[in-house]
Amino acid sequence: MNFSMIRYVIGLVMLFESAFLSLPCLIALIYHEKKGFSFWIMLFVCLIIGILFVMKKPKKTVYYAKEGFLTVAISWIVMSFFGALPFVINGDIPSVVDAMFETVSGFTTTGSSIAGIQQRPPCRVMGGADGVEARFLQLTDAALLGIGQGSCTKNAVVVVDAGTP
Repeated sequence: MNFSMIRYVIGLVMLFESAFLSLPCLIALIYHEKKGFSFWIMLFVCLIIGILFVMKKPKKTVYYAKEGFLTVAISWIVMSFFGALPFVINGDIPSVVDAMFETVSGFTTTGSSIAGIQQRPPCRVMGGADGVEARFLQLTDAALLGIGQGSCTKNAVVVVDAGTP
């Protein structure tokens, strides 16, 4: 197994994550938000780790499927963990497990959330291209047949992103 190549690709993933973490940092600067500081911390942590992993290029660049599978699995774990830490540092989501769930939900656009019903609009369905049609049909069927939770059967709001064709 080519661990040096896996390390190099994970380093590139960390550099991409640091670039994406710059977006909430920029918004925090524009709106003078104090909680943006945790995103700056994670931006620099991801940047430093990414640079350290990418500094030494692998001698063997052969990349087989087993390295690809391991790289993808590690990438999901690393991106979710470092993406969740700003919420834990801020205290917005005190549990690391809940913060990871919320982050993975955001990365995969499933629409699942740990936020309580009081914090979300009723019957809001969000999602990517996978399974959106099924969820939309379930919601409309429930609304038409009058089944489901009381507020969901009347005036249901469905928010679905376009995803990829």
